[in-house]
Amino acid sequence: MQRGQMELLLIGIIALAAFLLIGGFSTDRLSDAVSIPPEAAYQCCDSGNGANCKPSENLSKRFRFPDPTTGDEYALLKTDIILVEDIRHIEPSGFTVPATGERIFINNSDKMEGGCRGGGKKDMIFAGPAGNPCVAIEDDLLIYTCKNCPGDVGEARFDAYIRLKDVAQSGIPDPIRNCKATSNPGDSFRLKPPLPEPGKQSLQLQTYIIEREPKAPWLSPYCKPAIYLYPETQTSVNVSIKPQGKLTLTIPKYPPNGWSVVAQPNGQINYQDKTFDYLYYEAEIPDNLIEEPKEGFVVKQNALAKLFADLLPKLGLNSKESSQFSDYWLKALPKSPYYFVGIVSQNNLDTISPLTINPSPGTLIRVTIYFKALEEKITVTEPIINPVNRSGFTAVEWGGIFKSNPSHPFSCLM
Repeated sequence: MQRGQMELLLIGIIALAAFLLIGGFSTDRLSDAVSIPPEAAYQCCDSGNGANCKPSENLSKRFRFPDPTTGDEYALLKTDIILVEDIRHIEPSGFTVPATGERIFINNSDKMEGGCRGGGKKDMIFAGPAGNPCVAIEDDLLIYTCKNCPGDVGEARFDAYIRLKDVAQSGIPDPIRNCKATSNPGDSFRLKPPLPEPGKQSLQLQTYIIEREPKAPWLSPYCKPAIYLYPETQTSVNVSIKPQGKLTLTIPKYPPNGWSVVAQPNGQINYQDKTFDYLYYEAEIPDNLIEEPKEGFVVKQNALAKLFADLLPKLGLNSKESSQFSDYWLKALPKSPYYFVGIVSQNNLDTISPLTINPSPGTLIRVTIYFKALEEKITVTEPIINPVNRSGFTAVEWGGIFKSNPSHPFSCLM
């Protein structure tokens, strides 16, 4: 065989191998997950896992917070991460890193009750073993700097910093040092084509790059139904919830026999000497129990606010409830060109998340919206909505179902 023929054969073999590796020339397939090679194993901290997990010794990667002179010293622990549960449980601190101007964010879950919080003022992180993913750590042990702020922090990448005095006293918590033992994988990987070079044809054989989409389970603050009560007079009420899946968070903490509260006609709820606007819970519902609505609405993400303003009052929510629903979900939903918005049927809702209220309300309104992110607009039939009249003792629950992690066999009822 001549040299030219040998070269052509070799190129053909390499091209075929590359074609099979990436699943063909379809650009859609380039974003599929691929097997993670051992050398690309995820590192819990920049320095490594287990005993190798240490704060950076680079002094340029340290700063004091909240006061840049007298505050606690923090050191870099993990760079360039995407939050597993996006940004719904962190908030801007109002401070920036003195040297870079990057905004500093803090975990706000210490303000919540229930979940894994336990006693005292604790932050919750998504880092426990399978079946119990929530772990409590010291308040502000971890803080985060935003790498591409200002802008849409829903797409942001963060660096995580750890408070050095805690490391000196008790070390780095084990779920952080050994994050691979948690219930969630760290990174996802995909094949990414290199940038085209001038003068080269698009189908010319090229080297494809394994690109890391770094996600840190231990970084992410911990998957909202809200229950409102409006009795005609001050009333002692028991509220019991039994979702077909694990409760991941309740506010206030959910006792074995349900919440026993005192409800006021204006909606104020008194429980154990504290006042609440509503009772709150989050749960993981197995996907096979959820009936995806066939009817609904398809809108661009920037049109969701208008859809909520039109839809929610028709479903029976008042202005306060509608506003709180909209405020929550406009922040919680990740960026997507379009969204399918459907209404979960009452029969399905009563199956996946039974709700018992005693004494029984004269009017019970349960509104749970099913959200599905779409790349393209699709055509669906809009539902016929019958008006809801509120009379007598009224109880209202709103929530939403969204699959925040495609690799999990459950969706979040929030």
